[in-house]
Amino acid sequence: MGVNPLAIFIIREIVSDILDGWISYTDDQTPYEAFYYLIFAGLGPYIGTLVYSLFWGVVYILIAGVLFRYKLFLKL
Repeated sequence: MGVNPLAIFIIREIVSDILDGWISYTDDQTPYEAFYYLIFAGLGPYIGTLVYSLFWGVVYILIAGVLFRYKLFLKL
């Protein structure tokens, strides 16, 4: 845990840019909010938010696992 926090942060921003191009949203929403309302809001306010949070947590843990597996470390 905590091997590539900067790489995960950069990947998070890249994912945000990708979502920005794929999902249409209004001016008062972020791409992440639009993604939530598109997929997870139908599960209800509590379960939908829980599944949404777990989804992004698992996505970034898997990305960090792939980086660790192939010994790709971002060093400054």
